Amino acid sequence: MTCFKNIIILLICIFVLIIGCISAPPPRETTPVETRETSIMTTGETITIDINKDLLKAALQGETSELKVLLESEEDLDAKMRDGRTALLLASVRCHTEVVQILLDAGIDVNGETIRGGTALMWAAGSRENPTETVRVLLNAGANVNAKTVDGRTALMDATVRGNTETARVLIEAGAEVNEKTEDGVTALMEAGRLGHIEIARLLRDNGADMKAVNREGRTALMEAEAADHTDIVQLLRNAGAAEEHNN
Repeated sequence: MTCFKNIIILLICIFVLIIGCISAPPPRETTPVETRETSIMTTGETITIDINKDLLKAALQGETSELKVLLESEEDLDAKMRDGRTALLLASVRCHTEVVQILLDAGIDVNGETIRGGTALMWAAGSRENPTETVRVLLNAGANVNAKTVDGRTALMDATVRGNTETARVLIEAGAEVNEKTEDGVTALMEAGRLGHIEIARLLRDNGADMKAVNREGRTALMEAEAADHTDIVQLLRNAGAAEEHNN
């Protein structure tokens, strides 16, 4: 009888243990050691990124001395975020030009891409900082001035959206195609018209921007400027002959 009771107790204990394992909450994911914020410059979206690799952290923060130490200790130069962002992209978007040059000298790929096709040149061109010097360094290192994201955006478009006129000038001088289109048919001139960046609109006009180009919705740069009430750009485009196309 005693033996039977012991077996019953043992079975009850096993049952309770199994139920406890099933109902226990799953283990929590480890919280990132540190987070920083940067932006996809073409959209203005803010994204929190996990900075858990020392090289990426040093590049983002512009820590030149720390970066040199890490490179000397053979820190992984190809370290990437989950979406493909490299130390070079992180340094470029913050316009840490000295860090960018150090990374390039160390052999990092100047044309490395995120999973959506973004490059260091694009990220620099659309930076909120003063990006022209960084852009020049990247171009001198062989950055593809006409590289496109998966949706067709270019460094020139990024510079235009941000209103970085001098950067746009440098890109055009380096061979940037002014009439490239996104998947939606948007050109840099349309972006300039929509956002009111008249100096860039003038620069694009002077370098052969197509006044007749229409996006997927059938809108031209002039229409975009008119809709946004940017009268100075409207006049600029009309004087350049856009009104004739607009009226046809």
